[in-house]
Amino acid sequence: MTRPIRILRVIGRMNVGGPAWQVSALTRGLPEHEIESTLISGEVSRGEADYLDLWESDLPVIKLAGLGRSVRLLGDLSVFVSLIRLMRAERPDIVHTHAAKAGVVGRMAAIVARVPVVVHTFHGHLLHGYFRPSIARAIRIVEAVLARRTTALIAVGSRVRDELLAAG
Repeated sequence: MTRPIRILRVIGRMNVGGPAWQVSALTRGLPEHEIESTLISGEVSRGEADYLDLWESDLPVIKLAGLGRSVRLLGDLSVFVSLIRLMRAERPDIVHTHAAKAGVVGRMAAIVARVPVVVHTFHGHLLHGYFRPSIARAIRIVEAVLARRTTALIAVGSRVRDELLAAG
């Protein structure tokens, strides 16, 4: 007898908005198709509403401190190591990351952990308008490298898709 497909889904935080809704719908909807789904999330930022508290308090989530929105080198390194350990313990068939920080750290961890299928959903991007030009260039390079090692890339809309394709 074969085991169900295992998906490990990674999102930086479950603040109120489209990404949290999508992640919760996927997490809840896939078990009926014999797919086990594990959700890993960081904490919402101060002042943000928590989607889980408001609408999905019974959704099973592994909380990973430091996975939230802010970029902090040592904290992000700790998250990276924690994700590798979780992936090696859970042995998912698919890692599906959502949004910027979780997408970078999660895909890098999936590559190191040798997860067979890696999917990333762009709910937007940080390619321009957020950081000074030198950092934006570095982000484009990192995203281009990760794109080549990602099985499937999903954009939530045609504008996001077009901007990503234009950036290479």
